[in-house]
Amino acid sequence: MRRFLLAAWLCGISFHIASLFLLPDRVAMHFGMDGTPNGWGRPMTHVAIFVGLQTFLLLLIVVIPGVVRRTPREFVNIPNRDYWLADERLDETVSRLQEHFDLLGIILQGFVIAIGVCVTSANLSEPIRLSNHAFLPTLAIFLLSISAWIVRLSLAFRIDDVAAVDGHE
Repeated sequence: MRRFLLAAWLCGISFHIASLFLLPDRVAMHFGMDGTPNGWGRPMTHVAIFVGLQTFLLLLIVVIPGVVRRTPREFVNIPNRDYWLADERLDETVSRLQEHFDLLGIILQGFVIAIGVCVTSANLSEPIRLSNHAFLPTLAIFLLSISAWIVRLSLAFRIDDVAAVDGHE
């Protein structure tokens, strides 16, 4: 899954850098509810924001699961925390978290790329306007994906055997 995360990041970075050559000298960077631009900037600023956001998200997603090893257990919020953070299961727990966070990273990278496409398309249209027909479905897909990710993460840390909970095996 890590390869897909890195591929998504690379695709996004490539798209945003390539868009630098397509964007006008003055770029709409913020839009009102009706899609009309109300914030402007230079193309390089636009690209730097998207590249910076995608890189920050990638680093955060890669680092968080490993931090669990060094974080006091009372500060780790996963279902059945005592069971999953026991020394004998910590490696498995970090591995499961890494897999789930890689998937979250792919979802986040996809969302940032899709928003970048919407904003770039808006800046290439005449008049400049963010299409709610593109933005709202993108937002809906993102929210559904995040909801499914939360359910998947919760299910990954359930305990099937009640006896294992009582005696911690």
